[in-house]
Amino acid sequence: MKNIIIALAIFAALPAFSQHQNAWDIFSQTEFQKTFSKELGMFMTWPKFSDDILKWQGKEVTIVGYIIPTGEAGGFDGIIISKYPYAMCFFCGKAGAESVAELRMKEKAPDFDMDKPYVFKGKLLLNDSDFDQLNFILTEVELTGL
Repeated sequence: MKNIIIALAIFAALPAFSQHQNAWDIFSQTEFQKTFSKELGMFMTWPKFSDDILKWQGKEVTIVGYIIPTGEAGGFDGIIISKYPYAMCFFCGKAGAESVAELRMKEKAPDFDMDKPYVFKGKLLLNDSDFDQLNFILTEVELTGL
């Protein structure tokens, strides 16, 4: 409960100390559609980015969330951030694809506590063509707050 209160306080204060757009606000505007992947042989939920969302491509955004452990998940070596704590994250079936993003750190990432919210900033990369990556990717990411 304490972590949720801290996260809410950070979300509420974010506009006051940041000149960057909150990434979750952008992601939540995304429409998704079922698309058949010949490679995977199944239907996937895939984003359809509007012009309002596409204008953020390559722009710096801020994101506050929880780190999702990936371990050795299919050779994935990136960092995944979730809008929600681990027990409620997209991969646990409680949220949508708009609630997770991949972080590509500018420098070596520290060890993260998965139940603690973190604040990052980075450049937004929108993915609507590579099924092996998440739909939302932040590059040149810096940890800006705990």
